[in-house]
Parts: sequence; C-alpha cells; structure tokens
Amino acid sequence: MSENSSNEAKAVLEVLSANDVSYALIRNYDFLLGKNPGKDIDVVINLGDAEKIKDLMIQKGFFPQKICPYSAHLGFYKFISADFKLLKFHFHIGGIAGRYSPYLSASEVLKKKRLFKGFPVISNEDLLISLIFHSNLSKGKGKEKYLLSVESILDQDFDKKYIRSTLEKKFGFQNGQDILRALYSRDFEKLDLLRNKINRSFFFKSFFSFCLTRMLCAFWKMKVLILGAPLVSFIGMDGAGKTTLTKEIKQVLEENKIKADLIYSGRGKKNLLPIQKIGKPYKKLEGYFNLSSTFLKIIHTFASVFFFLDLLIRYLFVIYPARVRNDIVLTDRYGSDMLLMKNVPMFLKNIYFSILPKPSLVFYVYTEINILHQRKPNHPFEDLQRQEKLFEEINRKINPIKIKNDDLKESKRLILSEMFNRIQI
Repeated sequence: MSENSSNEAKAVLEVLSANDVSYALIRNYDFLLGKNPGKDIDVVINLGDAEKIKDLMIQKGFFPQKICPYSAHLGFYKFISADFKLLKFHFHIGGIAGRYSPYLSASEVLKKKRLFKGFPVISNEDLLISLIFHSNLSKGKGKEKYLLSVESILDQDFDKKYIRSTLEKKFGFQNGQDILRALYSRDFEKLDLLRNKINRSFFFKSFFSFCLTRMLCAFWKMKVLILGAPLVSFIGMDGAGKTTLTKEIKQVLEENKIKADLIYSGRGKKNLLPIQKIGKPYKKLEGYFNLSSTFLKIIHTFASVFFFLDLLIRYLFVIYPARVRNDIVLTDRYGSDMLLMKNVPMFLKNIYFSILPKPSLVFYVYTEINILHQRKPNHPFEDLQRQEKLFEEINRKINPIKIKNDDLKESKRLILSEMFNRIQI
C-alpha cells in the first residue's frame, strides 16, 4: 500500500481497532471512499482511551497538535509527502464536544455506532444532531456539503424518538420542539436562526464547567499568543531559489488550512527606515570616486547601525504581530543578512546577529556557485565566492537544515517534511 493521506488515515483506524480502542468517526470520512481527507478527521473516543491514543498516534509517526489541554480534545498531525497533505486527526474525548463541553456522551454515541466501508462511524441520528449543533445549513462556508448530509439522513428511516428525546434533554423541551419543526419542514434558515438560542441554553446547562474550561483555555491561548507562532527562516546565496521556494511552501500550508504569512526580511528592500532613499545616492557617489578602503569601512560601519535597527523594528512591528496572527510565519532571509555586510567589523556583525530574535527553524538553500552565476549573470562572480565563504562560517554558527535546491518539487517536499517534524502547529 503506497503512503498517501487516504491510505495512511485508514491504517491509523486499523491500529486503533487492533488495540481495542472503542471509537467512531464523527464526520469528514469521505477518505474511506478513497478521497483526500479534509481539514480534520474527527473521532469520538472514551475518556479512558486518551492515554492509549497518545501512545498509538506517536508510534504511527504523528505529532501532537497545539490544542488547549483543558478542552477535552486531542489533535495529531503527520505530513504525507506523497501528496503534500497534512493529515490531521482530532479526537473528542468522552463525547462529541462543542465549545469545550460534550453534548453527546461517548458511551451513548459508541453504543449506536455503525459500520461504513468496514470502519465504525457515528449513527445517522447522532450525525444529524452534530450537524444541527455545529453547522450552518442555510448560509456560510461549507453549507452545501452539510446540507446534503442532513437531507440524505432525512430521506432515510431513522430513530425520530431518539432525536426528539436527545434534543429535549440537551437543549430543553421548547428548543427541542422548535428544532424538530424546523428540521422536518426543512426550514434550514429558521434552524440556523435557532442556533444562538440553542447555544445559550446549552451554555446555562453547563455553566460552571464551561466557564472554568473557557477560562483555563483563555490563559493557555494567551501564553501561546505571547510566545507567537513558529518562525521559519530561509537563508542562502543570491539565486539559490529562496523566494520561489518560500512562495511554494506558503501555498502548500494554505492548501492545508494552516494560516501562514511570508515576509521578506533582508537588507535590500521592504525597509521601514528610509535606507534606500539615502543609500542609492551614496552608491552613485561611491561609483564616481575611488574611495579608500578605510573611508569605506567607516561609512559602511556607520550605515550598518541603521540596517540593524531596521531589521529590529521590522521584527517588532511586522514579524512578531504576524506570529500572533498566524500558525506559521516564513521569512525570506533574516538576521544572517547582517553577517553578509561588506566592510563592517565581524565582531560588530556578531553583536547585531546575537541581539536579533532567533527563528524557530532555519533552512539554508544552496546549489553550486556556477549554477547561481548562470541564474544571475549580472551578479559579480567574486561576490558569490565571498558569500559562499561567509555562509560556511554562518552555518557553523546557526547549524541550519541544508537543502540543495536542484529540483523544486523535491526541495519543497524535504523542507515541509523537516518543518512538520520539528515544529508544533
């Protein structure tokens, strides 16, 4: 069996069954038909199986997802390089949960589970209740998919008595009756309007547990936001393909529903300080006059202070806010650019580099220097040789992951595999 996301997902379910884990798929199980899995594969399990799930998922090569530990949820992910898919499992512990509190207990749901293509899924009745509670059926993203599921269930024979008693028990008699009337008349717009009323009713029924869990998760999330999302930086010589690779990687992340931002953070452009306005006229003057090496060192050393301040300001006002907003932030170049400056004492460049905040992960993208010169023939070959020597020293300082960029698709595959193996999302 080749490793693709659909086959890997089925293999996980087989491992759960082989290890006597009682579970049922909640929704998004189209992958059982051979389709590519969606954003998350939602699974309900008993509370007592949570620790076993952790061990089994890690044994299968999955990594824990960044989910509030107080929320009765567990998440795991694995990058499937064959189809550039991030396969994610989302376990509901002790029951199907919404807003941190289970509204259908695992014991109830697992008693009624049924088989679909040989794997356990929740009953049509529990799926219907889950869709009513979770999904917009008359508007919003994904409404067509959920609406088809609801109408498909309504067209079949199902346990109406169970539906009625569960809705009345969970959301109150009147709410349950209102939901049923809207559901059976297929008035999905009215059903969506009842959602806020349903949520308020459910909130008051589980007020204390909801508030405690919400407060604990708020503190946890605040800590996560303060630390910021992982920062992944790409460095390398001019022409190595950093810009193309970072754009391709950002696209794969977004296709996998991961919020990502790509920021250029080199010295040459996107400056917040007016460096280019001052630097370009100076460069012209430098070309007209044969300035002494001593004078050049003085001018470049003085200018280096402003380049450093510009990078620091960009981190504080551009990169760090992006780390708060996103799941991952990518940068094309970063602090190592300070180490590449000409005519600046190395001890000063090292100070700059030590002060700048460090990325979570650094990739050094490279290829043969002759190929680099072919890609950028106007760039002086001597400067490429200078950069190559400097990067040898830089790489000893920061120990990046080295990616030889001879094939774009393979480089992208290697980078994404390393990224998801080393950082938590």
